[in-house]
Amino acid sequence: MKISMVIVAVGMSAAAVQAAPPEAFGVCSGCHVTTKGAASTIGPNLFGVTARKSGTYPEFSYSPGMKAAGLPWTAANLKAFVMNPQKTVPGNRMPYGGQMDATRAQAIVAYLETLK
Repeated sequence: MKISMVIVAVGMSAAAVQAAPPEAFGVCSGCHVTTKGAASTIGPNLFGVTARKSGTYPEFSYSPGMKAAGLPWTAANLKAFVMNPQKTVPGNRMPYGGQMDATRAQAIVAYLETLK
């Protein structure tokens, strides 16, 4: 609460504070963008990820495993994927071993849920 109040005091809105990516998202941002309408890069754009199923972002070439999974990106499914991508969606191409710290994984998921 104190951090939010300090940031708001220097000109950021409370919504901007809430939507700021956590430090834990830094590794994700090397491959994923989170801006509405932005072209995907190495990985698909994650804006609105919680409103879709795995392997469905337009104009992104997904692995067969990701396309076939049909996994709805709920908070629970996102957390499982962030923590262990290969176990959650076998055959996906994401070169990331997973975020083993549950608190950091939850921070990533909470951030993704703000991208609407």
